[in-house]
Amino acid sequence: MVHRVSQYFRSPASQGPSRLRAERRDGFARPVGAIEPLEERRLMAVSLQFEGLVNASRFPLNQTETAIAVNRVDTNKIFLASNQGGFVGTDEGPNDPINESGLFVSRSSDNGTTWTPRLIAADADGNGVSDDGFPIACCDPSVSYDEFGNLFLAYLAINPLSGVHSVVVLTSSDDGQTFTQIGDFHGEGDLVDRCEVTAAHGMVWVSFVDFLASSSANPFAFGSEMAVGAPVTGLGQIGQFITPQQLPQSGPASGGAESPNLGHINIGPNGEVMATYQSVESAQHAKIYVNTDPDGLGPAPFGNAVFVDDTQVGAKETIPGQPERGLSAVPTLAYDRSTGPHRGRVYITYTQEVSEDRTDSIGRPIGATGDTDVVLRYSDDNGATWSPGIRVNDDPVTTASSQFLQRVAVDPVTGAIAVGWLDSRDNASGPGADQQVGYYLTVGRAAGNGVDFAPNVRLNVGASNARLSGNFGNDYGDYTGLDFYNSVVWAAYPDNSNSTRDNPAGALRAFDDYAARVRLLPDTTPAEPPFVTAASPLSPTPVKPVTLVKKGKFYNMKVSYTNPSGINLSTLGDNDLLVTGPNGFSQAMQFLKAARKAKGTNVIATYRLPAPGGKWEVAENGVYTVTLAAGSVAATNGTVTDAGTLNKFVVNVPTKTGKQNRREIDEQWSHYRPHHGPTGESEEEREEREHEGLGGDDDKRDDSATSLLEA
Repeated sequence: MVHRVSQYFRSPASQGPSRLRAERRDGFARPVGAIEPLEERRLMAVSLQFEGLVNASRFPLNQTETAIAVNRVDTNKIFLASNQGGFVGTDEGPNDPINESGLFVSRSSDNGTTWTPRLIAADADGNGVSDDGFPIACCDPSVSYDEFGNLFLAYLAINPLSGVHSVVVLTSSDDGQTFTQIGDFHGEGDLVDRCEVTAAHGMVWVSFVDFLASSSANPFAFGSEMAVGAPVTGLGQIGQFITPQQLPQSGPASGGAESPNLGHINIGPNGEVMATYQSVESAQHAKIYVNTDPDGLGPAPFGNAVFVDDTQVGAKETIPGQPERGLSAVPTLAYDRSTGPHRGRVYITYTQEVSEDRTDSIGRPIGATGDTDVVLRYSDDNGATWSPGIRVNDDPVTTASSQFLQRVAVDPVTGAIAVGWLDSRDNASGPGADQQVGYYLTVGRAAGNGVDFAPNVRLNVGASNARLSGNFGNDYGDYTGLDFYNSVVWAAYPDNSNSTRDNPAGALRAFDDYAARVRLLPDTTPAEPPFVTAASPLSPTPVKPVTLVKKGKFYNMKVSYTNPSGINLSTLGDNDLLVTGPNGFSQAMQFLKAARKAKGTNVIATYRLPAPGGKWEVAENGVYTVTLAAGSVAATNGTVTDAGTLNKFVVNVPTKTGKQNRREIDEQWSHYRPHHGPTGESEEEREEREHEGLGGDDDKRDDSATSLLEA
């Protein structure tokens, strides 16, 4: 099975984010280049096609904390919402921060090609009454479509005159052209925070934190996570909300009471409802919990809190890419509501920090402050138990980059899993106080006892910088947006790169909302045989196989065959190994030679694959699979090989840059200037010769354990 990535993605190693260029077609900006998988990963049987990037706001001031949803009845209809304005404070960027009420919303009816932006729930004249009659919005928008085409929008409202906080729920049956208010939840004392809305299975549910639903003397020091739901029977047919439920935060499964916030909620395929949140009372150890209601709107209540993980991330812990607001673990949930074999599985993703004084819960090596990962777990028993953590980001574990503000979504049609997040791996100057940030995405499928993820893909064209946004105190906010339906992923996030050249503030000023569309294409490649093992006939074993090719004319590989009776050399040939890859590539490797070892019971065979066009080019970038043919090699006693996968390797030829400034040219010339040795052969020439297997001392030794091709 082959993973193919559309070549709209530029390799971060070959081109810094500030030098990325974009083509514009149909209102979208499309990055040009190639993706670089940065470490060996399990690959999935789908292809990803990046279909474009668009500025969905093009609106004054800052838009952050973006939410996005796709209509399940008509997928051309997309709705986006975000915070509007900024926080009053000292400006570190080139524009003044402004505190403005209201929510920014934008809708598209043509699959994201064009967008219609506006403000809702805003108080333009500051008289304490919104312009459209809805409670005045502060922030924290969340959006969701249900199976009938109803759109739901929840947000945090704060009256500027009374200081009253409430969670407001609106609904629309015309894709956000008009709204009707259906809920306004004040909690026990008009002090609530952080809401999320989700709709599916004939229900709509909202979660939020109620700071006064406790006996604590300091209401902000301790609160309770709440959940409230209502039945939905059709388009525009929404029933009354039930009484909000306080999620139990003590009991046998919880490990003790915790102060919750930054929660999320999701609905399962059988009407079950799960809520998650993180503890916020610890400066260094935010813990993740979940509560599950087994029958949603039925009589059963939410169960006790179940501990998921200790993230080592504190509440609002500052990192270079989020220097003012800081980051939190921000757990999000997604049920598999498809008809596939993992229907009912629920996934959770959150930020995990790698600190200098301990390893994380996955056993990652010691890292540095600001080094964070996106972690995913899953549960097949409605949250009672959870799988080991899976590191979703695939940047090298030795780099101290930050991945944060992640979100997970599961396609209810295919069961595929998407995870998106902000990422600092491409920061040109490395870890530091002025970090450039982009947006990354990956898609996976449940496989056996785990999840097979595709290599991470970068969706941003240019890099963003929170410190220069003027969004003082809030930076990127607390979350980004993601929705996944019928094989199409929509991601939304704040971006001030102005790579689409239509940000009213210009480059590296106020944030706009960028939206990216990625499509999953079915893979028509025949299923691969399982990997060969030491127990396979003749124990076929690649000898130090190369997994990354960046240049050259060949891919070479040595394979060891072993049998006590000896290997029949006459059976070795050009039909032993087949290589398949992107764009329908399929070609047999050429057999070059064989060397006997251990009195003939072991043979090392050397094979070569010529590059498709005579030299590896950007057009050939992708993942290639080497398979061993059944019965191709035989032992003296008649034992023959079984079919099996031997190796996977990635071709990633860096994209050539266009016009560069003199400093960049000088730096590259200094790096690539040939240094000739005493033989008159440059290091580059020698390296090329060795990569292509054209001789050299290592190639003369048949018993060498090194590959002819070294990445």
